[in-house]
Amino acid sequence: PISELKIDRAFIKGIEQPHDRSLVAGMIAMAHSIGKTVVAEGIETQAQLEILQALGCDWGQGYLWSKPVPPALAPDCFTA
Repeated sequence: PISELKIDRAFIKGIEQPHDRSLVAGMIAMAHSIGKTVVAEGIETQAQLEILQALGCDWGQGYLWSKPVPPALAPDCFTA
């Protein structure tokens, strides 16, 4: 069973362009219409994050927060 839709970074890279933004908006709307959450990968800028938030994206991941790290080190990335 599919629990979430993950949007590839290839779509996120151009999200500041109207055509790509519309495409991502459609993906998010489709996923939400069937009760699925949405994860956007490859978020690198604050502008990309803000657009995704405005479109209703549920989760994000990318270099904006951290480069990839081994699971054992992940908790250290989020400690104050």
